[in-house]
Amino acid sequence: MSRFQVTLIRPRGYLHTDAFREIAETLQLGLQSLGHTARIEENSFDSGSTNLVLGAHLLSPDENRMVPPGSIIYNLEQLSGSNLVPAYYELACQHQIWDYNQKNIESWMGMNPANSPIHVPVGYVPELCRIENSQHQDIDVLFYGSLNQRRNRVMAALKEAGVKVHTVFGIYGKERDALIARSRIVLNTHFYDSKLFEIVRVSYLLANSKAVVTECSSPEEIEADLRDAVLPVPYEAIVTGCQALLQNAEKRRQLEQEGFRLFSQRSETAILKVALEQTGKPALKPVSPALPRKLNLGCGADRHPGYINLDIDSSWQPDILADLNQPFPVDVAIPTSRFGAVTLSQASFNEIVVYDVLQYIRDLDGFMKTCLDLLEEGGLLRVRVPYDLSLLAWQDPRHVRAFNENSWHCYTDGFWRLGWKSARFTLLQCQVVLSDYGKDLQKKGLGTEDIARHPRAVDWMVATLRKRSVNQADRTAAAKLNPAYEAAAEPALATC
Repeated sequence: MSRFQVTLIRPRGYLHTDAFREIAETLQLGLQSLGHTARIEENSFDSGSTNLVLGAHLLSPDENRMVPPGSIIYNLEQLSGSNLVPAYYELACQHQIWDYNQKNIESWMGMNPANSPIHVPVGYVPELCRIENSQHQDIDVLFYGSLNQRRNRVMAALKEAGVKVHTVFGIYGKERDALIARSRIVLNTHFYDSKLFEIVRVSYLLANSKAVVTECSSPEEIEADLRDAVLPVPYEAIVTGCQALLQNAEKRRQLEQEGFRLFSQRSETAILKVALEQTGKPALKPVSPALPRKLNLGCGADRHPGYINLDIDSSWQPDILADLNQPFPVDVAIPTSRFGAVTLSQASFNEIVVYDVLQYIRDLDGFMKTCLDLLEEGGLLRVRVPYDLSLLAWQDPRHVRAFNENSWHCYTDGFWRLGWKSARFTLLQCQVVLSDYGKDLQKKGLGTEDIARHPRAVDWMVATLRKRSVNQADRTAAAKLNPAYEAAAEPALATC
């Protein structure tokens, strides 16, 4: 038995990832029927599972790095020279490709003969039979999907012929299923000139015994086992084809039954069994090497060999590319060239180095909580920050704060102000790094405390904080300062 995760890619604010939902369920149920464990997630990867990625064409070049080695890219798009973006091609070259369409397979092979894509047609699982036809079907022809010029011409011609047409876009799930139930016919017509049969859309309709009229220029467009499952008509005959089927209820009923019968013979279980045998064992379970237990956040050019190095700038070639002012990649598998898939999880590090970074962090409380959570008990947080009276403090317009000796109080003895209940920091060391002006003052015999009061005398402050559990003495002291502290909830694992 193997572990699988079906990962749906959804860019922020993007609705149409739901178009892959039924395929994701089909994969999950098919894998489970083979005895594997399988789950569906969005925008996350599991380093202990084989990740089956749907919608990988929606990833940006930087996001491609998140896809762990050993993942499978299941392509559900129609390929042509115009719509295969370079980032998607590069990602596909790094992973095993599954594709639903044999013509797409030929396109992949033409672009890169070494790619070895595997044909994995869309199959049937009985659990997706869940739409009951409405007793009152008030929609003659339903079309759901985006509209372009060639599709709009068909819809206009149908309406002109007196057909009750209903078109929707961006509607999925139960709302779309209710429209399917109310419809006598669902129409499938091509968007691209490549004219591949849209089985990704039609499969769900066939599983639910729905009469489908589909645009078809030649019988070869439709896979042989499904040619009688739909009513194929050329583009110029879509209107007459729909009208004929609408006028013949018995023919519609026969098409509904035959479509279900033929599609239900496409066992997803059998399809996946063959696909996994062809994919081979290396892709089934990625193996991650031992990882360093030290983390270098905002490494820049100062990459440490014994650390996992993270930075926002790819030119520094960090192990992990991330913006520390964005949600922190906690508990997600992140591919790295040095260590394989890396997961930053709670209590997994004994040291975190954050040099010349905190002055850029907008949510410093959240960031410090993230560091606290990532450290094990006794783990060290080492920081270097610009001193608030230094020339460095505001030389960069992106700086949002500067620091002094009291800047650590909220994260140490003042932990209760943040509602921290399980762990806090203690300040082990806090030192200043003098400027040339400060060194001149030191030569004149001034002590460090006096020097620090002089503007421009200190450039940096370096501090070391240690994580430790909150004990009873801490709670008692905190409750005296704030009686509401004991009733406060512990903040969840921070992600900023």
